[in-house]
Amino acid sequence: MAGFEYGNARLRAMKSRLLARGDYQALAGSDTLERLLTALTRTPYQAAVEATLVRGGELVAISAAFSHDLLATVRRIRGFFEEPECQAVAIALRMYDVHNVKAILRGLDNKVPPNEIRSAQLPAGDLSEDVLAELAQAPDPRAAVDLMASLRIPLARPLVRARAEHPSAEILELELALDRWYFEGAFAELGDGLPGAACLKDALALEADLINLLTVLRLAHTPSDTPLLLERFHAGDLRDLWVGPGRLSFDVLAHAASQPSLEGAVKSLEDTPYGAVLASGLDAYRRSHLLSDLERRLLRHRLHWRAGLIRQDPLGIGVLLGYLALKINEIGNLRWVAHGINNGLPADRLMEGLELVDE
Repeated sequence: MAGFEYGNARLRAMKSRLLARGDYQALAGSDTLERLLTALTRTPYQAAVEATLVRGGELVAISAAFSHDLLATVRRIRGFFEEPECQAVAIALRMYDVHNVKAILRGLDNKVPPNEIRSAQLPAGDLSEDVLAELAQAPDPRAAVDLMASLRIPLARPLVRARAEHPSAEILELELALDRWYFEGAFAELGDGLPGAACLKDALALEADLINLLTVLRLAHTPSDTPLLLERFHAGDLRDLWVGPGRLSFDVLAHAASQPSLEGAVKSLEDTPYGAVLASGLDAYRRSHLLSDLERRLLRHRLHWRAGLIRQDPLGIGVLLGYLALKINEIGNLRWVAHGINNGLPADRLMEGLELVDE
């Protein structure tokens, strides 16, 4: 098979092994972490659990098992594709390196223990588990960036540059520099002749829009913080806070962010592709008064959009993007179950907190 066909056939087979609602119900019914470990050995995570049982306590072993499984899964996937398709695959997977570096910088800045930083990582990119573990043990964000630079990790370049331009740069500014580096580089590599370029560009545009929309919502939620945030970012204008390109223009985003209320920001975006999901999120926010509920609706939109690519782009990179979204969502669900059991949450509460995609 040529192109994405062979890899996509394998990915569809792997998708059939993802956990269903009944599997989660069985896992959620585990009263203890010990019983959860036993239950996981009756799922596709058996090999990963058995490989990590020697690592610390039960919760540490469970978290390590999920990371181990994801790492093994991505290694298999990389072997499904050859040039030039594997170039597009590498661009898609690089976003997880960006996620992991952000998790490390945030964790170190907040003095989070290394094992907790590791549990927030998704080892699906080019950075190895050993490198991620070493970075998570750095004493502070500056030391982590210096270590990345000494290891010649490409993601260090925008961080070192941002720090050189603003020696007092905070984590938010470093994250913005990292996002811009990723999107600019990805779009530059995605020439029209690269297989999967059109679908991947759409996925990247959605990712950029969501990053920008989350910033818009936070600004509109507390408008009085905008001048301080601009100062912290060394930004002269709201347009300096966006990444992209996405489907939403920087002017549209700036107009939404300058609204005096969250309701005003959502209304200003009602005619955009995200109008309906934002309106739904606003209803959830009004009930809970938690901005995270609105943000969760946007992330759910991304999950369902990517999952839909499996049918919409059956012969292209959409199958990979959709499978990865579902797999990583599954691991997020499992981590929720594990931590919920550890905190004594009942099974029905655990099931309510899951993000399920019923197809």
